[in-house]
Amino acid sequence: MLYRIATSYWARYALQIIPVLLIITFVIFFLVYIAGDPVGQRLGDNASPQQIADLREAMGLNRPFHVQYGEYMWNLVRGDFGESYMYGRDAMPIVLDRLPNTFLLGGAAMLISIAMAVPLGVLSATHKNSVLDVVVSGLAVVGKAIPNFWLGIMLILVLSVSLGLFPVSGSGSWAHLVLPAITLSGGVTAELTRVIRSNMLEVLNQDYIRTARSKGLPHQVVLYRHAFRNCLVPCITLLALTTPLVISSAIITESVFAWPGIGQLLVNAVTAADMAIVQAVVFVTALLIIAFNLAADILNKVIDPRIRFE
Repeated sequence: MLYRIATSYWARYALQIIPVLLIITFVIFFLVYIAGDPVGQRLGDNASPQQIADLREAMGLNRPFHVQYGEYMWNLVRGDFGESYMYGRDAMPIVLDRLPNTFLLGGAAMLISIAMAVPLGVLSATHKNSVLDVVVSGLAVVGKAIPNFWLGIMLILVLSVSLGLFPVSGSGSWAHLVLPAITLSGGVTAELTRVIRSNMLEVLNQDYIRTARSKGLPHQVVLYRHAFRNCLVPCITLLALTTPLVISSAIITESVFAWPGIGQLLVNAVTAADMAIVQAVVFVTALLIIAFNLAADILNKVIDPRIRFE
């Protein structure tokens, strides 16, 4: 069934992806174009006007905008994102080398968010207006409001510097992953908890839930097999929509903890005006967001057959 859903929906979805990617590539190139001339930063303050002119000509920056954009698109079609001057090799392989680390961090953060949000959201909904509900709702609001970089710094000060439980930064073991994953999961956990609570409250008032209870089904069966399953569609949609938030937050989190992912790579590339890396990271990020949204659509259809793709 999954194969049939994917193949029937993919053709229409692919036609929508093409103009989206064209718009994204134009926006990426335009923003890089107006961001400033990277030549001066590469050569330094002591570069002569002739050196600057020679490098601009070698990089093709002295040509009109439409010529530069046309060459950029032609290179993209061939899979050429340019050469990183920081690393002295093609930009895309560098980004792809860092991508597994970002996947690992993002995946760990998502698992933490789901493991915390599901029980908290369900308990909050089943104990509506109780002290537990007020505490969980309050924590969700606070978690949504706390900036990631502040949470990361506080975790470092308390758990690393004061208690010495985890490494301050870097990678190489599971202990290096704990603090950045918790930091990255903060906002997603808060939002997912609120969504689960809201949808559970709505589902628990439905007639089929009362019917299931009247049949004498155990409370846990009614709660998770019947009620919670009908909350999965908005939750999966939320997780797909929060993918850009996770990726953008990963940029800050990876910088705070010196985690070697594409977020830290992007920050270093922007600082050094390495535009080939910047363009490759943004392009890969856009593809990931599109892929996660497609996967969420297909998964929602599998969970709830009533959903129809128009």
